Amino acid sequence: MNKKGKQWCAVPKCMSTVAVEKRHFFRFPKEHDRWLQWIKATNRLDLEQKGPNYAYNNCTICHLHFEEK
Repeated sequence: MNKKGKQWCAVPKCMSTVAVEKRHFFRFPKEHDRWLQWIKATNRLDLEQKGPNYAYNNCTICHLHFEEK
């Protein structure tokens, strides 16, 4: 989340390429193995240097990147 409370999706180009009126956002997990899966799946390896706590507190992924199940 940014400082103004407006959420954005950490997946590259997601917010600029997909028009969705209402999005649901999920924080990155704090647990290291799951966090690694998320940064690899989202192609955000730049977050690896910052660690899981940074990603948990500052980054979200929108519902478009998850399966229904």
